[in-house]
Amino acid sequence: MRTRTATVILALLFGVTGLHRIYLGDKASGGAFFAGFIVCLILSLFGMGSWSFAMLGMIALADAINFMSMSEQAFNERFNHVEIT
Repeated sequence: MRTRTATVILALLFGVTGLHRIYLGDKASGGAFFAGFIVCLILSLFGMGSWSFAMLGMIALADAINFMSMSEQAFNERFNHVEIT
């Protein structure tokens, strides 16, 4: 069972790689995050990576804030497919 706390921690620590999205089972957006991370690494070889890493980091931070603001019930219904009555 996925937890909201683990998701927030993954988003804050490894969010630019998309690990938090893969953890949630969203392989499409997790893969998009990871592809963006690889592009950022390549761009950093040419001195253009810092702004792109910052953009990925801001998106991951927004994800973390979104998950923190969700109630436990809403998180479980959306990501664990558990209906709590």
